[in-house]
Amino acid sequence: MQIPNAVEPRGMIVCTGLRVADIKQTSRTLPPPVVCPNPLSVSRSLQSSGATLFLYTHATHAMPGKKRCQHQIGTENQCNSAALRIVGQCPHCRAQFCGTHRLPEHHSCTNLEDCRQQAFERNKMKLETTVKNNLSSEPGRQNQELAYYTRIRQLLNHLPKLDRNMSAETWQQVPLAPPDSIFKLTAAYKADSFEKKINLGVGAYRDDNDKPWVLPVVQKASELILKDTSLDHEYLPITGLASFTSAAAKLILGAASPAIQENRTVSVQTISGTGANHLGALFLSRFYKWGGTPKVYLSKPTWANHQAIFKNVGIEPVDYPYYDPKTIGLDFNGLIGALQNAPNRSVFLLHACAHNPTGVDPTEEQWKAIADVMLAKNHYAFFDCAYQGFASGDLDRDAWAVRHFVNKGVALLVCQSFAKNAGLYGERVGALHVVSTTKETADRVRSQLSVLQRSEISNPPTYGARVVSLILNDAGLFEEWKEDIKTMAGRIIEMRRELYRLLTEELRTPGNWEHIVNQIGMFSFTGINEGQSRRLVEEEHIYLTGNGRISMAGLNTKNIAYFAEKLDKVVRN
Repeated sequence: MQIPNAVEPRGMIVCTGLRVADIKQTSRTLPPPVVCPNPLSVSRSLQSSGATLFLYTHATHAMPGKKRCQHQIGTENQCNSAALRIVGQCPHCRAQFCGTHRLPEHHSCTNLEDCRQQAFERNKMKLETTVKNNLSSEPGRQNQELAYYTRIRQLLNHLPKLDRNMSAETWQQVPLAPPDSIFKLTAAYKADSFEKKINLGVGAYRDDNDKPWVLPVVQKASELILKDTSLDHEYLPITGLASFTSAAAKLILGAASPAIQENRTVSVQTISGTGANHLGALFLSRFYKWGGTPKVYLSKPTWANHQAIFKNVGIEPVDYPYYDPKTIGLDFNGLIGALQNAPNRSVFLLHACAHNPTGVDPTEEQWKAIADVMLAKNHYAFFDCAYQGFASGDLDRDAWAVRHFVNKGVALLVCQSFAKNAGLYGERVGALHVVSTTKETADRVRSQLSVLQRSEISNPPTYGARVVSLILNDAGLFEEWKEDIKTMAGRIIEMRRELYRLLTEELRTPGNWEHIVNQIGMFSFTGINEGQSRRLVEEEHIYLTGNGRISMAGLNTKNIAYFAEKLDKVVRN
């Protein structure tokens, strides 16, 4: 990616236009709208080119017509007329402006509503009159030209007429969004008074007493912070606490990683892994050189939030095969096939370890094959790592795939979260690491990430980052943390073994249940269907998602027998 140094935010408009002369060209194919990177320069260029009629729509609300005229300033076929003058936004303050009232700096059109309505009515009448006057007198061409005239009217009618008597916005027309499925499940669990109820939906660690566990090392680090009178509550830099981001990069990439040694890794503190995913997606949406429509390939299934994150920045999610319901394991051939058949330079989101929601990970040999295809096709790896150390109990083992890709030279970024492995769910501690090819490129990337971060959160929070920074940079605390991680991962592994034993030895539940112990991390795909999952929720007070995914952390020595019994029941009946 050719990343310019950041100077200032820039606006974006989508412009479409139709010239009367073009309408009469029956063989003309009208291309999609032009995305204009700077509305100010477009406005000036249009004035100088004599364009007086121009149709404007926002990038996310482009006209739904099948054909459009591409405005090309400075060419013989440029579009000099359309349906409405430009209306855009200031790239600094987001104030709206029109072609007549535009200003080069902070501004707003004082009569924007008036201006737009008058321009709309004036230009609509002018265009209709012009088209009517230019209709051919030849009977053979009249029907054809009338069809174009009808299309013009459709475009004009698509623009809603402004109601001068409309009241101030009260948001009464905003549709009601459905609740988040996981949080809805948790709310239902909390409202349930049944004594043996089990919550297997939320992805958060619980101890053997079904209680949240504050890691002992986190308690110790918190006490050290509270006793440090030199600390204040000043803003952090835009990119975060340097001692945290540098240590976090070494944790995931390895201290000896060439990307770190050569100063070509850019690390930014984010609002946990979700914020890292968003910032990474936003960065790609602005600067990745897409070969066509921006798309990201997501495993089927994947963490539900991935879909929303990429859609919100204008990148279309596309599924690639990952989970094989027949084997309740990895569809490796389907995955490799998707990598090979995707257009060169495609973006693939990969779960670094402990795949959510399946718990199915590639082996090291399979990761090697994946990296080889990624490299051969010049694909971009968008790694999401939310469970380093939490998956196997070994921080280095869980980072193996990411480090292998870096060593092979695969273009990539990594989203990192400390919610699970440090138990800091509510502190929202995360980082985004973009691996560049040179230090100069890294400096450019850092400048643009700073601009994006500044416009969204300005500065990341301090407390969680200070806790993790202490743990990562103090040798004694780091060793204690690794033991805490082993405690959490070990308990989950033990629950997998016990559930497998109950289903296969005691209950002799029909089917093959080896996937319970073969899968890794917090989650397990049980293999049961939606109907069976619904019965567990509605009849047995066991709360899990409709696809049969369970959080192994929700099982303990006190409730696992009840769960196994009820799972056996819905499988048999």
